Amino acid sequence: MRVDTTSECLEIVISGLKPRPKGRHRCANARTRNGRYVKGHAYTPAPTRSYEQELRWHFRMACKEPWKGPVSVEMYLHTSSRADSDNLGKAILDAGNKILYLDDSQAVRTLTEKIKSSHEEIRILMQRIEE
Repeated sequence: MRVDTTSECLEIVISGLKPRPKGRHRCANARTRNGRYVKGHAYTPAPTRSYEQELRWHFRMACKEPWKGPVSVEMYLHTSSRADSDNLGKAILDAGNKILYLDDSQAVRTLTEKIKSSHEEIRILMQRIEE
């Protein structure tokens, strides 16, 4: 992992980690003791949770505290994956919550570029935007 930091720009490069798409949420019903089903809950699939947890570890190493205010996030994903670039980017943005920024709604400008490559790499460039 390589990190370049200044007060206005943060660059994170994670080599060897395969970009993965955000998994669709799943729903589970709960069964009561008398066997009836009641409204359940939604949850994120385990592979997505694991991937986001690994991303969070890298993000914590790069950023001491979450940025406040609007940000621009550029994601350059070197991968052999056939997944949609918007789903690949969504997993990264969600993993950055409360670490890179308070919430991914602060990302007022995003760019996700998928680059076909056999060498897996994630490169993120985050910049502050003047209000």
